[in-house]
Amino acid sequence: MKLMNLVILQFLLLSPYVLILSVPQPVMIFVGVRLISPEIFIRAGWAGAVKANPGDLILILAGEERLTRKATSDLRLHIAEELGLRDPSVFAPLWVVDFPLLEWDEETKRYHAMHHPFTSPKPEDIKLIDSDPGKVRANAYDLVLNGNEIGGGSIRIHDRALQSRMFDLLGFTKEEAEKQFGFLMNAFEYGAPPHGGLAFGFDRLVALLGGAEVIRDFIAFPKNNSGRDVMIDAPSTIDDLQMNELKLVTTANTEEK
Repeated sequence: MKLMNLVILQFLLLSPYVLILSVPQPVMIFVGVRLISPEIFIRAGWAGAVKANPGDLILILAGEERLTRKATSDLRLHIAEELGLRDPSVFAPLWVVDFPLLEWDEETKRYHAMHHPFTSPKPEDIKLIDSDPGKVRANAYDLVLNGNEIGGGSIRIHDRALQSRMFDLLGFTKEEAEKQFGFLMNAFEYGAPPHGGLAFGFDRLVALLGGAEVIRDFIAFPKNNSGRDVMIDAPSTIDDLQMNELKLVTTANTEEK
């Protein structure tokens, strides 16, 4: 059965893990590589939980939460594109808020900043920093248009004690934090005010307004497939005077320059 041949009556992302497609005839339900009868889902309560009707196709992805969310989103966009359900002439802007402040890295066994290490937590979540840092939400926001981020920003930390705790959570020692960010921590002693902002991706916005999702034709200095900027001929050879001034040495052969 080819998904592209189905007549879609409904297209709805109900959760990060369950995608329902309403089709005109009863179908089997695919979970991984197993084929499961719809009756099993009805008895287990799954159909009711996702409000599926007879004839709906339920696609279920399993795995690590972050990767599964991304895979489900990609599947949703792919199906919508293949079936012509996305109309680039219709603009649907929205704000994305309540990002996690931190994300846990299983490889390094420590937290990383979801946005950057200077993003402030939501005031009501500060109490969770010591007890449950993974549940702290960031005071950050993204502006999205038709599924593409066109702007984003945050409210910055302006309190020395809170910034110091943030560095602790990210695995910085006191010495490392002082060496890299001592200028910032010292500035807080003079009473930095609350501050924040929002930066727009103007080339992305213009591309969407032009009916495209690839920004290569809309940026000032586009790169080709080999990563070269043909307008300013970069990257290019650096002369010896510049190399000496910057105290740089290259191991490349003269022919490769």
